[in-house]
Amino acid sequence: METRTFSDDIRRYVGLLRHWAWLLILAAVLAGTAAYLLTKQMTPVYQASTTMLINEAPSTKSTDYSSIMTSERLAQTYAKLITTQPVLNEVANRLQQGISGADLKDMISVSTVRDTQLLSVKVRDTIPARAADIANTW
Repeated sequence: METRTFSDDIRRYVGLLRHWAWLLILAAVLAGTAAYLLTKQMTPVYQASTTMLINEAPSTKSTDYSSIMTSERLAQTYAKLITTQPVLNEVANRLQQGISGADLKDMISVSTVRDTQLLSVKVRDTIPARAADIANTW
């Protein structure tokens, strides 16, 4: 009966690795080439964003907890309003770039920043300047 040592096992694994190394390299090259070709054919999408501070009209000069909470609720309301068709149509009219309100609805996402009075509008478009113009129109 033959005894195998740890070094014998290592030599055997190294030999297997050398024998099949060409296949591992070929798979890596093919995967890299496929990824490059796919990304080369994709249209780049750019994102522009704007952040707005929602603050209720101050009735007094001091800011208290209830006015901050009211502003947070207003931010949630405005986030819903921004995605309504009349608002989107008005933004499209102001842009005058031949884009419709329905197109804008697919391009924008609106969210509130949790526990703040901030409202974030993100615009995704294939034309970077137009994405920035849309984000700045809000």
